[in-house]
Amino acid sequence: MIQRNLLPSILAAISDTPVVFLRGARQTGKSTLMLHIAEQMYPARYMTLDNAVTLSAAASDPVGFLSGLEKPVVIDEIQRVPELFLAIKEDVDRNRSPGRYLLTRSASNGSLPRISDALVGRMEALTLWPLSLTEKAGGTINIIDALFDPSFPKPLTPAPDFELYEHMITGGFPEPFGRRPRR
Repeated sequence: MIQRNLLPSILAAISDTPVVFLRGARQTGKSTLMLHIAEQMYPARYMTLDNAVTLSAAASDPVGFLSGLEKPVVIDEIQRVPELFLAIKEDVDRNRSPGRYLLTRSASNGSLPRISDALVGRMEALTLWPLSLTEKAGGTINIIDALFDPSFPKPLTPAPDFELYEHMITGGFPEPFGRRPRR
């Protein structure tokens, strides 16, 4: 798995917020990152609403579906059953323990305001962007943070083996990047 710079922010949100909502474009690695967190860092049950049986159970009885789940739980592709948001709100209002729900959703214009209304004060929303150059190189420096650092301007020089053309070809999505032979 490619180390993502957003990981510390997700773990911080899990430690103090009942619902952590990870959004981003399709194929940026949201599911992979949440599965990694659930298996390695913050033990949680992982469920995806891409599974037909899980989808059917959640859609037919959202409250019953959630009440039967041991928390914490990752619910991937939550947009498939929007009725789950009110059921999550009801459950979190009974138990506000941090890190109960870790949700993923592919980005969609207009979707967050409705979700935010249902889960106001109960949720932290984070965005997973496509891979940055530093993530692709295995580093942790965020160029935006560097630009706003009080010590800026300081020389920002690319690594000696940096090849702009290769980065342009592979783009920022994990799967194509992983398929490219690395030197």
